[in-house]
Amino acid sequence: MVILVALYFGAYLPYQKSRFGILALHQIRQAKSVAEIEDKANIALDYFSPVGQEEITFFITDALISLIGRLDKTSAALAAPQLAAYLEKINEPIIKKGGGFNLAKALYSLGRANHFVWVQTDDVNFADKAEDYYKKCLIESPRRVQCLYGLLDIYGNQKNRSSDAIKIGEEIIHYWPTDNDVREILEKLKTQ
Repeated sequence: MVILVALYFGAYLPYQKSRFGILALHQIRQAKSVAEIEDKANIALDYFSPVGQEEITFFITDALISLIGRLDKTSAALAAPQLAAYLEKINEPIIKKGGGFNLAKALYSLGRANHFVWVQTDDVNFADKAEDYYKKCLIESPRRVQCLYGLLDIYGNQKNRSSDAIKIGEEIIHYWPTDNDVREILEKLKTQ
């Protein structure tokens, strides 16, 4: 009996959750509205399993970030802010749990999602949210280069933030001195 219980909780439920996750990823691509995306994703997210919740959350998060990046400007204005809010909602349990690699990954992912929404909609409020998430991620993972690049892009594309961009660019060069792309960006920023 103990073996059956162990198999049920240790193998069957995680297997089913992963199946629902894969199905959700396929169905999300064909969804016609944000509500439909949420419904499809929630089937996998709400399925009980003692393991796999954070992994499914990250797979869905990555898929929706990619979707935000592919939206045309008209669709982005309507759907992207709703998708970012949904991503904040589904990543909230990971953030509340705190600590570790998964927290840094969730914070980075939310920074990236809001960054994409800002790029798609030109709404600076999303740049501010992305900046906040990237900074929180750097507290958890101080040399996470993706967050540094995100901040460099945000600061470098806002008129009054070039000194912040230079500071971040110099930090990147400090840790990764062979990054010639960032060196080029710094040269341009310093000559403005």
